Amino acid sequence: MFFLTLFIFRSLAFNITKNLPDWYDYPYITWTIFQNVDHVRNLQFDGFFDANASYPFKGTLLFSDLLLPQSLIVILISYFTANPVLSFNILFFILLALNIIASLYFWKSILSDHKIIFFASLLTIFSPYFFLNSNHFQMISIWPYLFGIGFLLRKGLTIKSAVIVALLTTMEFLSSVYLSVFMLFTISIWVILTLYSRREELVHYSGIQKKIIISTLKWMGIFCLTFIILSGPFILKYMQVKKSYGISRDYGEYVLYSAHLTDYLFTTHYHSFISTLSPIVKWNSFNMHRLGEAGGFPGIVLLLLSVIGLLIYSRNSSSLNLKLPLSFNHIFFLILTFCGFIFSLGPRLNVNGTYLAIPLPYEIILRYNPLVEPIRATARWSFIFYFGLVYFACIGLQKINKRTKSNLVMSLLSIVFLLEIVPTNKISESKNYYPEVYKTIEKGCLSKSVLLEYPMSQFTKDVNIITNLTYRTQILLASVNHKCKVVNGYSGYIPTQYQDYEGRLQKAVENNDKLEFLKLLDSKEVSFIKLNKKSLFEDRVKVIEKWFSTYEKVQILYKNNEFLVVKIQK
Repeated sequence: MFFLTLFIFRSLAFNITKNLPDWYDYPYITWTIFQNVDHVRNLQFDGFFDANASYPFKGTLLFSDLLLPQSLIVILISYFTANPVLSFNILFFILLALNIIASLYFWKSILSDHKIIFFASLLTIFSPYFFLNSNHFQMISIWPYLFGIGFLLRKGLTIKSAVIVALLTTMEFLSSVYLSVFMLFTISIWVILTLYSRREELVHYSGIQKKIIISTLKWMGIFCLTFIILSGPFILKYMQVKKSYGISRDYGEYVLYSAHLTDYLFTTHYHSFISTLSPIVKWNSFNMHRLGEAGGFPGIVLLLLSVIGLLIYSRNSSSLNLKLPLSFNHIFFLILTFCGFIFSLGPRLNVNGTYLAIPLPYEIILRYNPLVEPIRATARWSFIFYFGLVYFACIGLQKINKRTKSNLVMSLLSIVFLLEIVPTNKISESKNYYPEVYKTIEKGCLSKSVLLEYPMSQFTKDVNIITNLTYRTQILLASVNHKCKVVNGYSGYIPTQYQDYEGRLQKAVENNDKLEFLKLLDSKEVSFIKLNKKSLFEDRVKVIEKWFSTYEKVQILYKNNEFLVVKIQK
């Protein structure tokens, strides 16, 4: 399975020293990890959540996922290479290997046939969810979830499981807040069902009733206490940062980043072998969901096998009977499947790009459960939807195997599933994020000077959201090397004060207000300015160049047709 992973990401594997999976969020993710690496290696625990970017704002690493477990792995890697791109790519493949191992561990806790376990892991690792979210590194760090839930299923409500599962939940929380919420939800469902499955004992035997309730409460107490002790400092600091910046989610974001009901009928986002066939391309052309996050069609293999596994079929001379088994595992995974699907649709119903405004159950959860407040992209609840389908697909395959007694069926189904879901064009990319101009800046940053890269966002006629994202995240990645404090920034949340400052700089240039521009630089203690000429309208470039050529406190350090670097004398 790992070799299949290497084949899928072969472009990245063959260019591991210079390529990234993409240049949108991945430079930002790499930068975040190396902020943690620097803090830990330098034993810089005071101000641990402060970053060198978005200067002088504090606690900015908590604007998005902290990625601390991933960073601890990179600390070891960083002793062997100074290349941040190579370090991240090694981490990327280590993470995928951990996902595979954790998936095999989890399914062994439920299934006994090794071939079915392998099949379940294949469907889990390469589920539609994985390829829909592979551009969000934190969302594919599923190994703590799989290890934690697998350990709980194996050991039950014991003191040992409470501590271990809480530890793994904390690791998931520090890896991905979204996945940790999904994990807490899954654990809650399992504990409730465990009590429900022993309801007869609770009713008929008062002594056992007391013992069961006490053991369950003890487990919950130890789990919660361990999780709070381990995660509490991070949660408390996040709450302080949230209050300080007045961070809040607009209700419209939960709607915008919800899956549409029709998403589960289309394969638009997969670019697999089957999805590129002309009839499927024609079908996908009817998908009008253009903005936000999305779900995706599970695939014929996963869907049909899960339907076969979900129900028991029997036939007599006059009728076909369908029954729904009520075993513990069936109910557990059915709840996960149903809730994952419903929650992914968000608080209001959207259908094929049209907002219908019909309230959904998630509206109530969002209103009364603060735990789900950070989950802006509700479409990602599809993780547990696909996860539940995998279980029922394996049960369906077991039923087929009992009749055919052949490995050929599983092999064919695996191939068809991969042809349906796995992208054929998973191309990585290389960018010159650290051109020669940074060498000049690097020499002056030894004293932790402050750098402003202007413009802070691109201003050209051909700019768009994607190019601007790449521009901003490359600036952050470059700072891993030159070590300057940087006024520029990017994260899941951008402070209002940051946006105001950027707007005032832009207005000063538009109005040819040199004094205001210099005043704004001084307010941030800026020592170096790097003017990125290709990312700004030519007339504005000329304005800034004229200012600096006539300002006595400016020393020009570097100049060509792409960049201008100046140092401001204090």
